Amino acid sequence: MNMSCRSAVALLAALLAACGGGGAGGGPAELRLSTSSVVVTAKTTGVAPSSSIYFSFGRTAGREVYPTATATAAGIARTEVTIDASGGGRLQIFFKDPDRLGADTYTDKVTLKLCYDTACAEHLAGSPRIVEARYTVTGSAAPEPDPALPVSAAPVDGGLLAATTLAMGDHDVVDAAYSDALEAVVMISTQPANALYVYDTATNTEAKLDLDQAPAAMALSSDGRTVAILLAASEAAGAKLVYAALPDSGAPGAVTAASTTLLPASDLLLGGSRIAHLLPGPIDTLPYGFITSIHLDTKAVQTSGFDVPFQLTGALHPSGQSIYAIPPLPSTGDIIKFEVNERGTLRLYESGDGGTHPGCGRLWLSATGNRVYTACSAVFRASEYRRNDLTHMGNVALFGPTGGIQSLSDSVAAGEIAIAETNNESCYRAPFAECSSRLNFYDRDTVAPTASFEVPESGIAGFVFHNGSGDNVYLIVRRYNDPSLPEPGPDNLLLRLAR
Repeated sequence: MNMSCRSAVALLAALLAACGGGGAGGGPAELRLSTSSVVVTAKTTGVAPSSSIYFSFGRTAGREVYPTATATAAGIARTEVTIDASGGGRLQIFFKDPDRLGADTYTDKVTLKLCYDTACAEHLAGSPRIVEARYTVTGSAAPEPDPALPVSAAPVDGGLLAATTLAMGDHDVVDAAYSDALEAVVMISTQPANALYVYDTATNTEAKLDLDQAPAAMALSSDGRTVAILLAASEAAGAKLVYAALPDSGAPGAVTAASTTLLPASDLLLGGSRIAHLLPGPIDTLPYGFITSIHLDTKAVQTSGFDVPFQLTGALHPSGQSIYAIPPLPSTGDIIKFEVNERGTLRLYESGDGGTHPGCGRLWLSATGNRVYTACSAVFRASEYRRNDLTHMGNVALFGPTGGIQSLSDSVAAGEIAIAETNNESCYRAPFAECSSRLNFYDRDTVAPTASFEVPESGIAGFVFHNGSGDNVYLIVRRYNDPSLPEPGPDNLLLRLAR
C-alpha cells in the first residue's frame, strides 16, 4: 500500500470514528456512510466511470448482517455492496457508457440496506441510507458504426506469383517494417549476425549495422525516421531497449540506449511521441504484468496497472492514443484496448462478445485507423466511441480453409489491402514441408478479393508492405530448405511486385 492509500484509509477511519462507527466492541450496530453523495463526469469518447463509498455498521454478537443495494437507472448501470468481518463495507456504483447515454446530466438514487434477515424485515439502526448520484456527460453523440463488410467468396487462384527477386543479403528476418519517408525496408536479423538492415528500394542496396545482442522486436516511428529495437537478454546482459535515427541513405551510425535492463517483453510499439511501449513477456508464475512506456530521448519510464496479460502482440493506433492487443497463436481470445495518456497506459476494456467472433494470433490496424484485422481473418471496428469500438464487422475471405494472415499491408494510395496468407496447421510450427503460402489482394473498402498468387520457391510469406505511392508491393519470403538436399541459396528473399 502506498502512502496516499494509507493516508486515505487513515482519514476514512477517523471519519467513521467521528461518526460513531466501530467494530463489535463499540456501541450498538448502526449504519454510517463516508459520504451520502457522488458526483462523476465523463466524455462521450471516454469510458464509464465508477465510484466507491465506504461505510461502517459495527456488529451485534451472534447476529448475521445481510447487505443489499438498489438504484434507479438514469445513469447507473449496476451496484455492488460487500461487507467484512470487522463491521465495515464498500458500496460500488458503476455508471453507464457515456456514449450510449449522450451529453446530459443524469441523477439517480442508490438505496443501501443492512438487515438481520434476507427479507429485510429487521434493519440495523441507520438503515436504509440514500446516496444521491449526479453523472454529467459531455461531448458529441456517437456516429453510426461503419457498415458490416459484405460476405465475399474465396480468392480465385491466379497461379504462381510473378515477382522480381531483389538483391537482399543472406540473412534471416526477425521483424521488419517499411519506411515511406526513406522508401526502404527496415529489418532486424540474428543470423548470420545480430544486425539492423536497411534496404533502399530506389537503389536496391542494403546497409547493415551490427548490434551487441540478438534483436527480438523492432518498431518504426510514425514518420519512418526512427527505429526502436528490443534486444533480447543473453548470458552476458539483460534485455534492453535501443534506438537509432535512420539517415536518408545507408545504415545508422550507431544505436543509442534508451533503458537499463528490462523485464521480458513480448512486443514493441512506437509512435510519433517517441515513446516506446513494451508489452509484458512471462515473469515466473505471476498471472499478470504491466506495460512499460519509455521515452527514447528523456529515458523517462512509466508503467501501466498490473493487469496486463502476458505474451500479447499489439498495434498502436495511428492517433497514438490507444493500443489494441491480442493473445498470440495458437490461442484465441478477446482484443484488449489500452488508453495511452501522459501518465502511461490504462487498460480500458475487451472486445468480449462471448467468443462468437474470437480474434487470434496478431492484429493490424487499417491505415485510417477504423478497422482491426486479426490473424484468423476476423475484422473489428476501431472507434473512440465505446459502443462502436471492437464490434465485429465481418471476415476476410482467405484462399485456404485453414489459412491465416501472417502479414497485412493497407495502402490508401493503392486502394487495396495485401495479405500474406499461410496455412495455420503447417506454417506456425515445424516442420514446414506442408506449408502453403500465398499473396492475396483485396479492395480496401469492401475487402472483396481481387487476386491471389502462390508464393514461389517453397517460400513462406513473412512480411508484406506497399511503398508510399502504392505502385509496388514488397514481400519478404522465408524459404523452406529440405536438409536432405543441397543448399539452394539464401534462406530469405525480398520480392517486388509492380502494381
